Amino acid sequence: SFVYAAGEDTYGAVGMGRDDFVESEFTLLPTHSVPGLKTQLLDVAVGQWHVLLLTASGEVYASGTAMYGQIGLGSAASVATFTKINHGLDEPIAKIDAGRYHSSAISRSGVWYCWGDSAYRKNGHIADETVYAPRKVALTETDVLEHVACGVEYTLYINSAGSLFGLGYNDYSCLGLAGAYKWATVSPPVEVTSVTIGLPSMMAVGLNFTAVVTENGG
Repeated sequence: SFVYAAGEDTYGAVGMGRDDFVESEFTLLPTHSVPGLKTQLLDVAVGQWHVLLLTASGEVYASGTAMYGQIGLGSAASVATFTKINHGLDEPIAKIDAGRYHSSAISRSGVWYCWGDSAYRKNGHIADETVYAPRKVALTETDVLEHVACGVEYTLYINSAGSLFGLGYNDYSCLGLAGAYKWATVSPPVEVTSVTIGLPSMMAVGLNFTAVVTENGG
């Protein structure tokens, strides 16, 4: 697989080995110079200042700033080339996602790992501390997860039963939770029941809003 990028990056997120990337056209990134990336890539996830790559073997590589621990390499040291996440991910990964300052991975067995900024407890961990390496989310240890979407200050996930849950800051009701949850920090995760036709099967998040697709296309 080959990876291209366009735009502006001042934090080394695109893995070019420098922090002054400005390209008006898509430019081939030197991922093939990284031994572990000479393979098929299954997914790419882009945060505000970091990028994650997922290989066919279930390994995750990261590049960019570690200001909030979002690249998952175990420290606050940023990197400008794609580097394998060696600690915290105990099994092959099936899916990845990136929010502004936090990151997420789901293993092939459905275990959820999350790391990075803990503001509003959006990464699923109870303690309000920066998480510098992937960590299993204890709040979902009895669930098998299918999808996770990382927003700016919030996160949503779908489990294997097709139930949708939200956590983090419910800014403008972006979690789909009304009443007492509006403008509130939601932790632990709360099930979203306002999707009434079909079971949630995929979703995408914006700045303060979320879109959900159900299995019957509703």
